[in-house]
Parts: sequence; C-alpha cells; structure tokens
Amino acid sequence: MTDYGFGSDGLKKVELKSSRKPVKADELEKAVKTGEELGFVDRAPTKSKPTSSVSAVETSTSGRRRRVSEPQGKVLVTGPERVLQQFRDLCDDRGLPYWKVLEELLGE
Repeated sequence: MTDYGFGSDGLKKVELKSSRKPVKADELEKAVKTGEELGFVDRAPTKSKPTSSVSAVETSTSGRRRRVSEPQGKVLVTGPERVLQQFRDLCDDRGLPYWKVLEELLGE
C-alpha cells in the first residue's frame, strides 16, 4: 500500500497546454523600445554591487535611499546595578543611544 489512496487506478496523466503563442524577438525589441520612448524604465534588480561604501547614503534601483551601515554587533554587560544605572542616566542626559555614548567614552 504505497500509493496512499492516490494511485493511478486507470486515470490518465493530464497534460497542460498553454494558449499563449511565443513572442518573436523582433516584436519584443520593438515593444521594449516603444516603452523606453514612453518613459518606462527597467525595474529588474541589478547584479552588480557598489564598488565602495564610502558614502553614508546609497540609492537603490527603486530610487529609494537607505543608509549604508557597518556590520552590527551585540554586547551583554553584567555589572553592578549602580554602575549600569549611571551609564543609562548618562545616555538619557545626552539624548544619545548607548552605542554612541560608549563610542564617545572610548574615544576619550
């Protein structure tokens, strides 16, 4: 009993046929050219990567901008509550995220 109830039992395989006719290459090129003349742009994703990530903002193929960031990491810090609370208060007073205050303290 290996067919689990879905055996062939005399049924024929169904072959799906497409009603579409193949598009000729010259017709396709003509359609693309007409579209470009009307202002349509190719929205296919590009395969090339940016050569440098020097800029802080990158424009994607969709025209939107996203920030280019460096790789992210995580640190779990365990310590005396008074010291950690002092650090939190320092961050709140400066209105900066923890990582930015930590970066400033490391730079001193």
